Amino acid sequence: VVLLPSDVSERFTDEQIVIALLHEFVHVRRQDLPAALLALVVRALNWPNPLAHVAARAFRADQESACDAAVLKRLPHRPEQAATYAQTLLRAAKSRPHAPIALAAR
Repeated sequence: VVLLPSDVSERFTDEQIVIALLHEFVHVRRQDLPAALLALVVRALNWPNPLAHVAARAFRADQESACDAAVLKRLPHRPEQAATYAQTLLRAAKSRPHAPIALAAR
């Protein structure tokens, strides 16, 4: 299950929605959520150690970078596809953080 903003079709083009879902399904396939949960537990157990917090942020950044690389590898090798992916990421980053959600199932 992937959670999407309820106004996703208003803020993103159909192509951007497909690309965003591809990004999220890559996370699912790579099992990034259980890995992130484990990292959160390790971070909580080591909360007094500042390096635990630095490592946790670096781990999440590495997860996102690996996911982005996998998505770009799956997209057709055309420059406009990479540009559309970049625009999708930027638009998602500028989105409202607490928008109502809708579900998309694989």
